[in-house]
Amino acid sequence: MLENISFLATCVGAYGDSGLGTGGFFLWHRGEGVVIDNLDSTGLVFTKGLCYRFIRALQTLVIYDASGVRSTVRLSEAKDVHDIYVTEKEVIVVSTGTNEVHWYDWRGEIIRKWSPGGNGDAWHLNCLYGVDTEIYISAFGKFDNHRDWNGNCRDTGFVMKMHTEELIIEGLSGPHNPRKIHNRWLICDSHKRGIRIIENGENNFVNLGGFTRGIAVTSKGWLVGVSADRKSALENPTGKIKLVESERCEIMEEVSVPFPEIYDIVEITPEFGSAIISDPSKYLISLSDKEKANLKNQVNLGLEEIYRQNAIIDHLKKKNAYLAKKKSKDSLFKKVFHRIKSRLG
Repeated sequence: MLENISFLATCVGAYGDSGLGTGGFFLWHRGEGVVIDNLDSTGLVFTKGLCYRFIRALQTLVIYDASGVRSTVRLSEAKDVHDIYVTEKEVIVVSTGTNEVHWYDWRGEIIRKWSPGGNGDAWHLNCLYGVDTEIYISAFGKFDNHRDWNGNCRDTGFVMKMHTEELIIEGLSGPHNPRKIHNRWLICDSHKRGIRIIENGENNFVNLGGFTRGIAVTSKGWLVGVSADRKSALENPTGKIKLVESERCEIMEEVSVPFPEIYDIVEITPEFGSAIISDPSKYLISLSDKEKANLKNQVNLGLEEIYRQNAIIDHLKKKNAYLAKKKSKDSLFKKVFHRIKSRLG
């Protein structure tokens, strides 16, 4: 099945206080995987023969056609961009780091902003989806301060209709990538490691065995991204893209991606895939020395965060082992004490 599907995937890397590695841009075409570049990437759209990709560390939207890089638009006001949605007149961007959604024209000039309030990455606004003239957005929950959701977002997540701020789906845990197929909603219920399927009042869940993020609906089934654990002990953890049969909701095939974390996936035409395969260099972005230094710094920050988290985990393991040993000793002491006491009458 997968050899008959062509798709692109954006992969996130180290950014701010989260992530792992460089991230990058990945193509799957006719059974072959190709890394186009190693630049931390998030939002991804393919429509009308054009591909739109956001490179987060460069704060730049890149537009590709079958000839290669067509143009770039720098969106400097947005912070920690997670997703994009394009129309003929504008590009809508989720500025996750400021808890906002921005509307830009195609020159990169900001038109307007929307925010529910909160400081920094308060709600973890992330993925946009447009259908039936409506635009929807997913979020981890309604929190007041930067990353308050971290460790506290089980069942607090939701999908919201943008123009009315109506919550149409609730009770999710770290949701991403809402998709609607007729009367059926698909959502990555990421922290529960699967996808949520809601249809005609029924709420079903398919466990995919890892942090789910990225959905592309194809005629062959659903392509779902499953990222590696950020705290994995593996030296080179890899993400996977799994093909899920749409009726029985069973995994049919999977392909490994040479990056730990997947952000989004889009199906492309075979012609577009062939164009990239024929000369991937046309799809590369030129970087200045300053931009290269910034990317290197982001990777180093990500590694520092991993080391810090691993140190915390090691400390907790040692503490738990000490407490268990102490509890065992205390229990033994109590038993001996009671035996002596009973003998003394």
